[in-house]
Amino acid sequence: MGRLRGLMVPERTVRVRINREECEGPLRCGRCLRRCPAAVFITFPRAREKGKICEDWEIAVDDTFCWGCGLCVRVCPRGAITLSASEGST
Repeated sequence: MGRLRGLMVPERTVRVRINREECEGPLRCGRCLRRCPAAVFITFPRAREKGKICEDWEIAVDDTFCWGCGLCVRVCPRGAITLSASEGST
């Protein structure tokens, strides 16, 4: 168990996966990024070039504090997100 602001939080009970071939990314969609109450989705540029604005971003997951509400799965228009129990969870 981990501690978050004095609360006991189970460690990695849920795994979040993104199907990269289906995900439209944060610029075209980003619904999971905006709607996740646990803020498990993050963005990063696929490639950087000095002096240029990156227009090709990707969404990644840090599911450490995901509690498995499933909102991301429901709001994804392409069905690119899946949730599963992580190893060692009860």
